[in-house]
Amino acid sequence: MEVIIQVFYDELHLRTLEPFLDACSKLQKNVNVKNIIITMIDRLARFASAENGGIPQEIALFEIFSKQIKLLYEARPDMSILDVLSLQVALMNLSTSCYPVK
Repeated sequence: MEVIIQVFYDELHLRTLEPFLDACSKLQKNVNVKNIIITMIDRLARFASAENGGIPQEIALFEIFSKQIKLLYEARPDMSILDVLSLQVALMNLSTSCYPVK
């Protein structure tokens, strides 16, 4: 899954984000899905804050990640508290990149 994140361009990730994240929540329990999701969040956060980047208005990026992370928690109730916190920190960093206070 991390190869997919690295190979394809940011605009494609934005358009296919929900199916990608849905597939991540269905991966086998021994897959470290937290790292995959954090990698995607970090990549899109960098894209959002880049000069020529930006998130289109019609894509509710924070809401998509928030919903999918919630579904991940439900699918993996044995997820460690450190993994949960790491995902929440990445989500917070995304929100500050995409929706800066002016």
